[in-house]
Amino acid sequence: MKPDAVTDHALLRYLERVCGFDVDAIRRRCAELCAPAVAAGATSVQIDGHLYILAGGRLVTVRPTGPHQGRRRRLPRHGPLPPPDFRKQLQDDET
Repeated sequence: MKPDAVTDHALLRYLERVCGFDVDAIRRRCAELCAPAVAAGATSVQIDGHLYILAGGRLVTVRPTGPHQGRRRRLPRHGPLPPPDFRKQLQDDET
């Protein structure tokens, strides 16, 4: 099984049912933290070194405010990338 074959829903239920996280309490805490920003119509709020992204009155994601530390972008699913000199080859073919 590939690591990305686990859905977000399954991961959430694992954290809740196997690891014992109180997901509803975490959800309430996030709502409490963001309530003033949502009431003010903000699209984001920075709290304790994290950026809470808001849309339509809902918290949609949380990111660190420091340098980007997310996953590396994946290669396209339709095949490997062209060789580094691919654009030069195209230009040479056009002339």
